[in-house]
Amino acid sequence: MTVTRGLPRLRCTVVGTTADADAAGRWLIELVDGTTRLDVDVVLPSAGPLSAELQALGVPVSLAPRPAGPFGAAKAAFELARRFVRSPAEVVLVDGAQHALVAASLAGIPAVWVERAPRLNGFPSWTSRLADEVVPPAQGGRRDGSRGSYDPVVGALARAAGRPGAGLPASGAVTVLTCMKNEAGFVDGVVGAVVPQLRRDDEFIIVNDQSTDTTGEEIAAWAQGEPRVRMLEGPGINLSAARNAGFRAASNGVVVCTDAGCTPVPYWLDAIRANFSEPAPADLVVGVYRVPARGPLQQALALSAFPDINDARRPTPLVRLYSRVFGRTFNARRLDGRSMAVTVAAWRQADGFDERLYSSEDAVFGHAVLESGGRSVLALDAEVLWELEPTLHATARMYYRYGLWGALAGDWPLVRRDLARALAYVLAPLIVIKGRGRALAGVAAGGSLYLSLPVSRAVRHRSRFATICALPLALTIKDVAKAWGCLRGLLDRRTRLPRATTI
Repeated sequence: MTVTRGLPRLRCTVVGTTADADAAGRWLIELVDGTTRLDVDVVLPSAGPLSAELQALGVPVSLAPRPAGPFGAAKAAFELARRFVRSPAEVVLVDGAQHALVAASLAGIPAVWVERAPRLNGFPSWTSRLADEVVPPAQGGRRDGSRGSYDPVVGALARAAGRPGAGLPASGAVTVLTCMKNEAGFVDGVVGAVVPQLRRDDEFIIVNDQSTDTTGEEIAAWAQGEPRVRMLEGPGINLSAARNAGFRAASNGVVVCTDAGCTPVPYWLDAIRANFSEPAPADLVVGVYRVPARGPLQQALALSAFPDINDARRPTPLVRLYSRVFGRTFNARRLDGRSMAVTVAAWRQADGFDERLYSSEDAVFGHAVLESGGRSVLALDAEVLWELEPTLHATARMYYRYGLWGALAGDWPLVRRDLARALAYVLAPLIVIKGRGRALAGVAAGGSLYLSLPVSRAVRHRSRFATICALPLALTIKDVAKAWGCLRGLLDRRTRLPRATTI
């Protein structure tokens, strides 16, 4: 992606059901002519006045006739799905063509459904349940580039694609916040990546949280040469307390966070900032991370134990099913502190980060923002690179801490998954030893499903055979360490955490 002062326009395919320039067709014309935020192509069932007007506007139009007969809709859906798989579109806008919504789901492209008919008894039709967003048709439109009356529709398309602010200039001053404790040797990596992305009115607060090595000196060297970099001495309690101290010191209304050990990509800050250029911006921006890996075991961990940005951009039916059962996908409701932004007002409303927690504090904070009335959005362009732990022992300890503090924090969806995996690791060997027939088939089916998405990723990345063979070991290390930490955390909850501090 080219480094810009805003995000590139959103690539969108619109599927309509009419060839006439009637009310429905006029709405489509006004939509594509009412904003400069979209690169649009349109699919229609046949040629006619609508396709002629769209082509006169410079909009590419293709035809996808719906076959006749009892299976015409199914055939049309599969044909469109094949087209969508090859398409560069990032999102599909479906105006009445129910088979197109099915096709988008099969191809893994996020879809926005234009709901023209009233909902039956207050419930949407079964096809609209496949959509990532549902919007009513708008009327009118202005060609002002960003603030036209179609902004709610374009905003929905951007959210569904995970690209809030796409096509808008990324504006507004922000405070970048990174907290460090004993990170000697890692300061230059994150600071050197962030500083070139700062604008004149931005600031970069780096909290030196009572480091006992040369971290403070390394931060001070940056602060002396760059006026937008400011070092703040932290309380030395934990990451939650350090972040709260940074938020209190922020001069701007939006705080963007990343961690030591992360390297933001060149367009990271503008990708987060762009959300706040939307007419109705979200309060919380959930960024993403990529895991560079060396060696078969690390590569297997990266493929199996962490979310994948490509899966979030194109959530196929396998990805959606796997995420419902096992998790491990990026979504707007699951905050990760490696790449995030939140308004100071939402931070206050959520009472800040819970200073009782020494891990999982970011996920708990994200839930608190949503429970206090804030809105969140996923920003797939806001990417950082995050290095894995260098040793197997350190990796296992990391997952142990995740399980421990997830349980202590009361993150019950994660606790249920960790306990379910623990139970599976106990029962599966017993079934293999003593079970017969259906029981063995059930274990084989469950194991195949659990490995399905990691293997699919490995094939897509053309991973080596050694990496594919290491997938079960990587998952076992992660699951056992997390489950052990989760069980310990559940037991420790009986001793009751100290009362929460408020900001």
